[in-house]
Amino acid sequence: MKKILTLVLIFALIPLASIKVHADSPVTSTPFSDAYMDIEIVRKAGTAGVLDSEMAGYLSSKKNPIDKRAAVINALSWRYGGKRQKLSWSLNTSGSGLT
Repeated sequence: MKKILTLVLIFALIPLASIKVHADSPVTSTPFSDAYMDIEIVRKAGTAGVLDSEMAGYLSSKKNPIDKRAAVINALSWRYGGKRQKLSWSLNTSGSGLT
């Protein structure tokens, strides 16, 4: 009887395992770069929306604080449709050993 109950429970829970869920993170859904708009490179990233060589250099420099580098990334936006940020990063850091 216990085996039958276990099997019924397992088969009842199988459909739940196939439900598609969407997770979100505050890091990706919160525009925290708004708090850093007094920094020129963050404003530029927010306006341009596409990585350029100046931003790539800023992001790759350990001299710049991590929170400000994260703000640049956040300002570039998570809406990446049509943008080729990885290609831009590769082109802008080629020869630097960062690709």
